[in-house]
Amino acid sequence: MNDETREAGSDGREDPGSGDRFVAWKVRLFALGAALALVGMALSFRWMVWAALVVLGAGLALRFVGKRATRK
Repeated sequence: MNDETREAGSDGREDPGSGDRFVAWKVRLFALGAALALVGMALSFRWMVWAALVVLGAGLALRFVGKRATRK
């Protein structure tokens, strides 16, 4: 079994998240940001909505950090 078939899925396509070491953190930050935003909107806490935007922005920043770290 060569490296190419080991990386590909059963249908021959590569996993879109392969090589992204921050994918778990991106998902965690999105879930936290979404929860903060929903609770902040439901309770009318503006500061919580702004905190959610900060958390979501951090997840967005990881998108670019991950691409820079995996490029050669």
